[in-house]
Amino acid sequence: MKKAIAALLLALLLAVALLLGLSSSGFRLFGVGVSWNPERAYLEQLAYGFLEDLQYKDFKRAARYHTWQDQRKADIPRLIERMFAVKPEQLNIQHLKITRTTFDRGGRRARTFFKCTLETLNTAQNPKEGEKNREREVEGILYWHKLPAAEALPRPEELAKGEASPPASLQADRPGDEQWFLMLESSLH
Repeated sequence: MKKAIAALLLALLLAVALLLGLSSSGFRLFGVGVSWNPERAYLEQLAYGFLEDLQYKDFKRAARYHTWQDQRKADIPRLIERMFAVKPEQLNIQHLKITRTTFDRGGRRARTFFKCTLETLNTAQNPKEGEKNREREVEGILYWHKLPAAEALPRPEELAKGEASPPASLQADRPGDEQWFLMLESSLH
């Protein structure tokens, strides 16, 4: 009887661990993260960081998720307006949730799906009467490309002319010579 109970508890424990491990980014227990796919968990962490930068209107930091060339021309406020159809100064992003991440067959491109609640500030007609600002649920996709890590650095000629200074790499803790970059600009231009 004791063996049967022990076997049942062990099977239950393994089933819970498997279920948690198969969730989109694994699980965290006492500050230690466990995931069956560390690359997926890492991308979801990057996506959450980018969305949090948008939430707190830190546009300079939000641009750092792009390649160096794209950072220089990234107009994050315009991209926000295009993504959410709201002027950045009226946007209040709430309740961020990464829902899933998918990869292409080669593992060099990825999409991170997210949901959030958007409050459009200054839209309440009668705030004194308790009317609230407009809110809506939004779903979006962030596109990622795995490129050489050197894409995060200014070109040597820019450094020599003093036009740029090397940024602290966003992914300096990642081993290897490749890293993930966010691609927000439209691919149609």
